[in-house]
Amino acid sequence: MSEVKSIKELIKDIDGLRTRDIPYIAMIATNNIAFDTKQTIDKEIGGKLNIRKKRLTTSVRVKKASKSNPYAKVFIDENSWQHDTLKHHFFGGDRDRKGLEKSLMRFGFMSSDEILTPPPGVTIRPSTYVKMISQLKLVYKSGYAANETRKSRFRNKTKRKERYFVIGTYERSHLHPGIYVRMPDHDKPINIMRIAKKPNYKDRLKDFDETVEEIFDKKSEMHLGKAMDYVLKKNKDMGWV
Repeated sequence: MSEVKSIKELIKDIDGLRTRDIPYIAMIATNNIAFDTKQTIDKEIGGKLNIRKKRLTTSVRVKKASKSNPYAKVFIDENSWQHDTLKHHFFGGDRDRKGLEKSLMRFGFMSSDEILTPPPGVTIRPSTYVKMISQLKLVYKSGYAANETRKSRFRNKTKRKERYFVIGTYERSHLHPGIYVRMPDHDKPINIMRIAKKPNYKDRLKDFDETVEEIFDKKSEMHLGKAMDYVLKKNKDMGWV
């Protein structure tokens, strides 16, 4: 974000500062700029995307600078699910496939050019989603076919609980490709996840470098001044000047 050398040039002639104060000032100012950047990016994620999960809207991390290492890092962990979820909003294009989508592709129900998405107006509760994934994984292992037979449909219906099944892209069916659930009190299956063509997202969020530059231009002098004031006061309190 900023180098100690550039800060040295700004503060080397300030009265009351010792040479050993400069790395400390650089560390404080750099870290405050980094946390301002994190707060700005987190706010942009929450404001521009329809996201309610706090773990997504606060997913940006900061690796703080130290006196010996005058750099702060602002990032989203590349191995995290937050990174996979947000990446296409920063860079545009397609999005990564999720676990259930990968399973459906592996078993030939959908292609790599497709995704799963809820139909308009459908919201899947986490408990339902877990139940659906769990049940579909079990049926994969037992060699379950996407189209239930009349006999198995009647048998499952009499168990008085929901049963999930898949209609693949390449199957001939009057149903749209996707994941369906048969409910005991419904005569027809309910579509809860549709198989659709892959999206082409626009890059709705600024890249991190651009945000860092904006924050640095707007607030670096303020943060540097506050850091110097803090160190000068500390020097006086300690009787060093």
